[in-house]
Parts: sequence; structure tokens; C-alpha cells
Amino acid sequence: TPAAKNPMADESGFELNLARLARELASALKPQNIRIVFAESCTGGMMAAAMTGVPGISANFCGSAVTYRESTKTQWLSISEKDLDQHTAESEFTTHSMAKAVLEKTPEADFSVAITGHLGPGVEAQIDGLIFVSVLYRGNDSLQANKFKHQLTGSTRRQRQAEAACFALERLLISVRDF
Repeated sequence: TPAAKNPMADESGFELNLARLARELASALKPQNIRIVFAESCTGGMMAAAMTGVPGISANFCGSAVTYRESTKTQWLSISEKDLDQHTAESEFTTHSMAKAVLEKTPEADFSVAITGHLGPGVEAQIDGLIFVSVLYRGNDSLQANKFKHQLTGSTRRQRQAEAACFALERLLISVRDF
């Protein structure tokens, strides 16, 4: 008998999961009146699109800076060219810097999440499908951070974008629930 098909292995499966996560996150945000903001790179705004598909989310979702190019990360989020040269645009350091910058530029937000990564094709095998996520939140007069590194399993670029967006929203949801 053929192996059971993984419902998350196709684009529609990942995108259905993304819509479900956005609804769950919205439900977790509302009772605590928590506001969130994103800095997206490899997901290209997919996380923001999922969130804005939830009716009434404007009470909790501030927006998303889609900083796909290095120059945009520098201009919009003040990530220095020197840091990008030293750490690369797709790194834990840069992702954390993006999350910090977007949270600082959005004083009404309580949490930020940033994501960068290599979705391929055309990158070295060891970094192909590797993403970085940073979740920051304001707490006890300082910023608290949770940093994650994840290897994507999707085979197409669209699958990887949706899978990356799901991973980031899952990490944010866990952080909000633990808040």
C-alpha cells in the first residue's frame, strides 16, 4: 500500500495550516489585548496576509515590514551594512535585529516576530531551506527574546514560504500563550 500522504506536504495544506494558526493567534491575543508587529523577509508578507484574513484583527495586529532586500533592511529597520556583511542577511543576528527594530519603531506593539532564511533554489546545500525566527516582547522594563533556527521540508518555494510563515506564527503563538 502506498504511504499515507502528508496533508501539509502540498501548498494548500501549508496555507490551510497558516490560516488556522492566524485564527488561533488572534484568539490568544484578544483576551490579553496584546498587539503584534512583524518584520518579514523570506515570507514576503505571507504572515501579514494570513493575519489580515482574520476579521477584527486590526485591534491586535499593527502591521508588517516586508524587508526582502538588504538595502530595505538598512533603510527601514536601520540594520547596518557592516552587520549585514559580517552576519549575512539570513542569520540569527540579523533576524533578531529586525525584530528589535520593528518593535522599537512600533511603540504600541507588545510582541514582534521577524523571519529570514534561504528558500532556494540556487543556494548551498547546507543553507538551502534554513530559516531564522526571532520573537521579542516587552517585559519587566526590558526586551525578552526567543530565537529559533529551523530546516524547512517543503520542496517548492511556495511550500517553503508557507511552511516558514507557519513556523514563525507557531513560535509567536507559543510565546503569547506563555506571556
